[in-house]
Amino acid sequence: MPKIKVNLSLKNKNEVINKEFKGIIIDNKIIYKDENVSVTFLCEKNKLIMNRNSPEYNAKFIFSNNNITKCVYNVKSEGILIYFYIKTKKLIIDNKRFFVDYELYQQDELIEAVNFEIKYEVI
Repeated sequence: MPKIKVNLSLKNKNEVINKEFKGIIIDNKIIYKDENVSVTFLCEKNKLIMNRNSPEYNAKFIFSNNNITKCVYNVKSEGILIYFYIKTKKLIIDNKRFFVDYELYQQDELIEAVNFEIKYEVI
């Protein structure tokens, strides 16, 4: 279970966020903690699955190049499931790096356009 350093760069129309985390890598799964949110990335062939889990919510995002996938956002305290659709415009999975450019929709309404890059290295 090697320890890794994770660098995140996230951009949307309002902000640019750069963060660094310590995490672990197990096979094709990257795990780290972003404050009180457990984040897991599972890299598969031509697909990236991101799970974000906190005491308040959990969300599962599936990114697949040039495809539309469903995202389930569970508001735990309210017992509410919210469904979003993800249009992955670009997905690159390289050695120790992945990049995702996507749009998030609720029904037919564009909620947000985002791109993020994760780079990681064993420490």
